[in-house]
Amino acid sequence: MGSVLAESLRLFGAQLHLLTLLSLTVWLPAHVVLGYLEYFDPESATLDGVVRIGYLVHVVFEPLVVAATLCALSAVRQGLPVSWGTAMADGVRSWGRLMVVRFLLFLAMTVPTGAAFILLRRGGAFDLLLSLALMLFVLALAVLLVRVAVVDAVVVLEGGTVTTAWRRASALTAGRRAQIVGVVVVMTALVGGPALGVGLLIHAVPALNHFVLRVLTASALSVLQSLFTVAFFLFYLRAVTGERPPQPARPDTA
Repeated sequence: MGSVLAESLRLFGAQLHLLTLLSLTVWLPAHVVLGYLEYFDPESATLDGVVRIGYLVHVVFEPLVVAATLCALSAVRQGLPVSWGTAMADGVRSWGRLMVVRFLLFLAMTVPTGAAFILLRRGGAFDLLLSLALMLFVLALAVLLVRVAVVDAVVVLEGGTVTTAWRRASALTAGRRAQIVGVVVVMTALVGGPALGVGLLIHAVPALNHFVLRVLTASALSVLQSLFTVAFFLFYLRAVTGERPPQPARPDTA
C-alpha cells in the first residue's frame, strides 16, 4: 500500500500542471456556474437545481476528464510526449463507453439509497428493517466498488465495454483489494481534510465566503480528486504487468 501511495503522490506532483488542465476543463466552468447561482442568485439556486447540475457534470462530463487523465498517464509511463490536446482527443474516443459504465455505477449507488431515505423520512413500522437493509446495501456496494476499482482503466486503455469490463476489472483487483481499501481511506483523508478545513474556516470567518474563493477552492479540490484516478491507474498497471502483490511473511519452519 505504501508504495502505491508514494508513487501516486510522486506521479501526481510530477504531472500536476497537466492534471490540473484536464480537470479544470470540465470542473472550472461547472464550479463557476454553481458558485454564481449559490452566491449571486440564491433564490433560484434551489437544492434540487444545484444537485441536478452537479449530477449532470458527474455523469456526463466527468468521464471525459477521467478518460483523458488515464490516457495521459499511460503516455507518460511509456515515455511518450503528451499535451492537453492529445490527452483530451484520446479521452474523447472512450468517453461514451466510460460514461455508460459510470452511469450504471451511479444508478447502483443512488437509486436504492435514495429510495430507502425517502421511505425512512416518511416513517413507519419498518424503519428498523429499512435502516438495516440500507447498511447492508452500503456494505455490499463498497465491496463491489473495490472489486471493480480499475474498471475505468479497463474501459479506456483496453477498450472494455459495459458487458466485458466488469469481469476483467474484478480479475485485475484480485489479491490487491485490501491495498485498494487502504489507499482509498488514506486518500479520502488527504482530499477530505482540506475540504473540511476550508469549510470550517469559512464558517468561522464569514468574510472569506466570497464567490472567487468558493470557485478556487472547489476547483482545487476537484484537481486533488485526480489522485484517485492516478492510484487506480497504478493498481491497474501493476496488475497487467504481472507484478505480484506483497505476500504475508511465513514463519520459518526449518
